[in-house]
Amino acid sequence: MVIPKTNCPKCNVRFSSPKGFTVGQAIKCPKCGTNFAVASSVATVPQHATPTRRAAATVGTPPQRKTPAPAPAQPALLSLDDDEPTPAKRSPIRFILLGVVFVLIAAAGFFVMTKDSHDPKQTASDDHSTDPHGTNDHDQGEKPPHVEPPKPAPPIIGPFPRRLLFIHISKYMTLNPLTNAPAGAPDRSKAAAQAMALHWKVPADKSNNQLYLLSDAVPPPEGRLMVKDVVRDAYEKFFESSRGQDRIVVYFGGHAVEIGGKAYLATIESDFDDVSSLLPLADFYDKLKACKATEKVVIWDVCRFNPQRGRPRPGSEPMSPGLVRMLTTAPPDVEVVTTCQSGENALESSEPGRAGSLFLEAFEASPSAKPPVQTEPIAVSELSGAIGKRVTEMAKAASSGTQTVKVTGKPKSKPTAFDANESTPKRFEFINPPKSDPSAEIKALIREFGVPPIKVDNAELNLAEFPYRADALKDYKEDVKIEDILKNKDKYKFRVAVIEAFDEIRNLWKSSGKNASLQIRETLPAPITVALKKQIKNEQNVWAFAIARLETVNDKLDALGKERNAQPKRWQAHYDYARAIIKARLAYMNECDLMLGNVLTETLPELNAKLGQTSYKLVSTETAKMKSKKEVKQLAAEAMDIFEKLIAERKGTPWAIQADRDMSFALGLAWQPNSTK
Repeated sequence: MVIPKTNCPKCNVRFSSPKGFTVGQAIKCPKCGTNFAVASSVATVPQHATPTRRAAATVGTPPQRKTPAPAPAQPALLSLDDDEPTPAKRSPIRFILLGVVFVLIAAAGFFVMTKDSHDPKQTASDDHSTDPHGTNDHDQGEKPPHVEPPKPAPPIIGPFPRRLLFIHISKYMTLNPLTNAPAGAPDRSKAAAQAMALHWKVPADKSNNQLYLLSDAVPPPEGRLMVKDVVRDAYEKFFESSRGQDRIVVYFGGHAVEIGGKAYLATIESDFDDVSSLLPLADFYDKLKACKATEKVVIWDVCRFNPQRGRPRPGSEPMSPGLVRMLTTAPPDVEVVTTCQSGENALESSEPGRAGSLFLEAFEASPSAKPPVQTEPIAVSELSGAIGKRVTEMAKAASSGTQTVKVTGKPKSKPTAFDANESTPKRFEFINPPKSDPSAEIKALIREFGVPPIKVDNAELNLAEFPYRADALKDYKEDVKIEDILKNKDKYKFRVAVIEAFDEIRNLWKSSGKNASLQIRETLPAPITVALKKQIKNEQNVWAFAIARLETVNDKLDALGKERNAQPKRWQAHYDYARAIIKARLAYMNECDLMLGNVLTETLPELNAKLGQTSYKLVSTETAKMKSKKEVKQLAAEAMDIFEKLIAERKGTPWAIQADRDMSFALGLAWQPNSTK
């Protein structure tokens, strides 16, 4: 009897031969190599054993047709075959039993082949591996149900549980001011805050406004004087009003400093010589720790510095190792972003339309990586990724040094669940700074002794904006109007001399841009040509003439010293400030004259072409490092002594504040190579 197909009794693989098989023929399985005799029906495995996963996986392997070694009894060309074997013609009962077994085995094999054909590499470790008893779940001939791939969860309808407090302090009384937009142009701080809110889906509509902007560079109601009490009250209320499910961000742009092993935040009235005028970082972090918000992010855009303007006052020093360590040592579950690292500055630009923080500019220009959803954390990692890379590139392109953005800390491992039914936090209001005396009286007082700054950039904050206590000014009331004094010069010789001293400075330092009487050359092209030297010589003549005029005024004021104590307190303060400012300007003017002389003698630092150094820039240096002669340094020292006396004796008055500002201004100058790379 010849049959076309047969099964291996060991591995149950079906195969065929072109000539068929005769019953009793001895053959060898081309798959497992087992020798067996062809039965009159399809060979099967013993009934007590179900095909294992390994056997099923073998069946499911794509057929590989090959010619095995011929069996000793009868050579035959064997090939694997996926067709259903033909039942044997035997007795009806045996036929029926064998047929049932065959149907079950064929169905199981067909299912396993169909499934495994999608993943030939599937092993017994997969989800459908055999059980401890060797029985495959799908070997019963049942087709598994079709499983649809999981669909993304639909977006949750409702506001995002996110809040943003954006603090921007650009105006300082005694510290280096931050770079703002030029006069008449809108400041970028508000646009930057709105961009950050949009980027992170912070609600900012009328019904649910969770964007809190506190800045001294925007109009009211957000804009206000950034005194210590206003800033502290803002972050306290923000933390206290945040819910458990809220994800909050606090951005702080301004100055920070390490003093005596502790870190402080600087506000408008801050003085690095008086820690009581500073906000302790520990207070900020204590309040943040008590906040219930499920995610807390703090961005420290501090140690701000604009290389185009220099560092004439304190506040723009590079980040110290201690400061960056304390800023990043935050409470648990707080992510901290530092926009510069130890030895670096958070850089600024003066370019039109982009004046201000490089970090904020990079943030505004960087799109979100993916649309956020309410239940996900804020994508803080973007700050050290694309945005951080952009900041580094911008700093390098501007030849401003390096700036590195880093993220430290981790969010809470088990965040509070989002609840769309919970009421949104009620919006709180910022407090107003303390009220000062009537502005008309303050403005009149300041007009009497106010003079243009040495550099226009240092006039960021008008003295009249500062809140003065009424009791601090009660002894400085006006007794005679200026116009009446000038009508009776013989009667008021002392006061007239003081007024004329201030007028002389005003005439020399006209704050009218290119029309100013004294032009401070801040850049110098290279190489030094004959034509350039001629220009420098003309500029030096202007400075020499101005120096001679102020020296005359200085001598005249010194001669009036005996009459000082007989004057009212208002005019005593005017006189002291006039003497100090005249001496300070004389020292600075002589330093400028020396720098111009260095150009004429070509006593300049060597340029390095490999570093792209093609010009020079005039930068401020500490007063103690002035390069002028001894008598010039003596003028600077006398000015500092008078400023200190004003600060101590006129505390809380406009003279004290202005003296503090002038005293912190660096009178030293130096030429430095300027790189264009």
